[in-house]
Amino acid sequence: MPAKKSSKKPEKVKLTEVEFEKKVIKLAKTGLTSEKIGEKLRHEGIHPQEHNQKISKLLKKNDLYV
Repeated sequence: MPAKKSSKKPEKVKLTEVEFEKKVIKLAKTGLTSEKIGEKLRHEGIHPQEHNQKISKLLKKNDLYV
């Protein structure tokens, strides 16, 4: 029988704007695209919408956009 995925939502995590930007940059340096970074952050309970910053714009600003 296939394993069931947990339907439990991750707890929301509050980050400052600076912490959010650092986290995005760190994930980008591991080779993730902006879409995958957003997905990973949501799985960790961090919602990019709450930071009023687009991940792709942060990456472009830091010359990390793929």
